[in-house]
Amino acid sequence: MLYDWEFWKWAIIIASALTYICWGFVFAVQALLLLNDVESAREWFKKRYSIKSFRREFIVFYPMMQLFYILLEVIPHYLLKDRVAEFDTEAIWKKACELIGEGSC
Repeated sequence: MLYDWEFWKWAIIIASALTYICWGFVFAVQALLLLNDVESAREWFKKRYSIKSFRREFIVFYPMMQLFYILLEVIPHYLLKDRVAEFDTEAIWKKACELIGEGSC
């Protein structure tokens, strides 16, 4: 089994997909919380990111942010007739740049 390359190929693919989903979930939820001015999200971004690392994760996890916006805002709106918060990526970017405060954004 150690030399079964098909196994290792699929193990790497599955591990990569699960890592993307898990970290994407964390990033997307924190970004949506930052959009709504939650203090814990503000602290999380200050502690964790530089502009370069935030930009990289923002681009990589953009699809996850859209997916969780749909799951957390749009679907409850149609099921419960609740109000929908606006999904504004520019506002997320500006808030993160203000918090991180490194150079120009």
